[in-house]
Amino acid sequence: MTRKEALTKAIDILSGFKNMDEVVSLLTDLKDELPLIHWTEKSIRDTIEQFILDNGKTPTASDFRKKGMPPHPVFKLRFNMTLAEWLNKNYPIRKPNYEKIHKQCTEDFIKEYMRIKPS
Repeated sequence: MTRKEALTKAIDILSGFKNMDEVVSLLTDLKDELPLIHWTEKSIRDTIEQFILDNGKTPTASDFRKKGMPPHPVFKLRFNMTLAEWLNKNYPIRKPNYEKIHKQCTEDFIKEYMRIKPS
């Protein structure tokens, strides 16, 4: 569970109680400000995990230009490697090999061919 998910759950729970409007408002502000400016390894990983949950994909280097994502220099300073190297090490993107692509394309072609049944 990420910090943003935990705050969302706490806001949902506290919204059901009376006299909690100010607490809910402050927690909502805090949730909207995440991640905080100080980038620790935990906050970096939390931000990336939240990005994956929100977007359904691992972020690419260009996604780190968006608001709320840690900037490129943070990775060089904190981990002594470039952002691309860090992503490849911690969140590698598995690309299918040629055989898998060829097999899938062949299966799709046969399926479509049998559906159309050209004469």
